[in-house]
Amino acid sequence: MLGASRLQEFFYVLLPGSIPYIVSASRAAFGIALRISVVAEAFGAAGGIGYQIVYNYDLARVPGVLTWSLLLIILMIGIDFLILKPLEKWTLKWKL
Repeated sequence: MLGASRLQEFFYVLLPGSIPYIVSASRAAFGIALRISVVAEAFGAAGGIGYQIVYNYDLARVPGVLTWSLLLIILMIGIDFLILKPLEKWTLKWKL
């Protein structure tokens, strides 16, 4: 309508308008992906948090299971609150 090309419309209207939704979706996707990777490690890897949880569970080491589980929770909350939430807030600053 104002004479912009398709490329200009994409880079100046569509992409900036989509970024807040992409960042919000990445917060949800990150949480799901981290949980899935832990389950995959538990069944088929020789290392990682999921492997350590299962290894300690098999040896009946309750403190080990709780420690690795707590580490996973702290990792997820830390990344969410220190990186992804501020990024989402920054992308939504235009929406007061």
